[in-house]
Amino acid sequence: MKTIDVDGIGKLPRFALGCDNFGSTIDECVALKEMELYFAKGGSLFDTARVYGQKVDDGPSTSEVVVGKFLKEIDRKDAIILSKGGHPHLLDMHSHRLDSRSLMRDMESTLSQLGSTVDIYLLHRDSKDSDIAEIMETLDSFVKKGYTRYIGASNWSTERIEEANRYSRSHNLAEFAFSEVQFSLAWTDRKTWGDDTIEVIGETSPLEWYEKSGMPLLAFSSQGKGIFQKILSRRENELSPKARSRFLTETNIKRSERVKELALKHNVSVTTIVTSFITSQKANTIAIIGSSKLDQLEEVLEDTDFTLSDSELAFLLS
Repeated sequence: MKTIDVDGIGKLPRFALGCDNFGSTIDECVALKEMELYFAKGGSLFDTARVYGQKVDDGPSTSEVVVGKFLKEIDRKDAIILSKGGHPHLLDMHSHRLDSRSLMRDMESTLSQLGSTVDIYLLHRDSKDSDIAEIMETLDSFVKKGYTRYIGASNWSTERIEEANRYSRSHNLAEFAFSEVQFSLAWTDRKTWGDDTIEVIGETSPLEWYEKSGMPLLAFSSQGKGIFQKILSRRENELSPKARSRFLTETNIKRSERVKELALKHNVSVTTIVTSFITSQKANTIAIIGSSKLDQLEEVLEDTDFTLSDSELAFLLS
């Protein structure tokens, strides 16, 4: 499995296992098997969150509980656990929870459910109305207390990340070292996605910024819900209504033919081309992968060392 080498952090796999829906729509037994498979293939970075599987505010995270069970089966030092907190209230994505009290409650719940400390802790959403000083001082306290090794942002613009890190540098606090946003060969944007609180590469988060900064970028929905496989096999009807509205676009229909051409050229799967679009970038990009079925995850993990050339990356977007 391909890795990136990040100064001060070390080697990270370019494929992270997304653990959303573990213990909810993905049965716990299946979820554990998926984690075992990913781990056996050389993967070590598990992406979960306080809100994954959560049905009500302050309710349990089924995902963190299942990941915690997996951690008991392995040597903890061999896994890198990323979790997220500070998600808005479930019934109102613009009702934010980035105050110190809410963040502390989220962290305490995460530590309890995982039965472990966290390696990387991200804030799940941003709010420009929230106090940067309070946010960064709270996160710095998590690092000093040993709750997490690194902090970062999920769905924060690069401008806001820079603002937060300027404050931290001027006050000798821990800085954001990771970012997670929506990035995929499957085109979408905030309007098409239907959520103006997410951050999409190409809008206010330019990929060039990540190339220059070297900050690891985790890409969620990196497979576009299997949109290219569905288009090329004429199984668009299998897409959920949400996936259809987000990804079944004219742009992606055109790109599917280029994906097919490169898959045939290299004798690899369509899935390999799609995920390699993420892991072949000059930036320290990491594809968050996942599936509700074990055999589909096996396909994703078939060619994790495959790399596309710069000209092929450009061809996919042409």
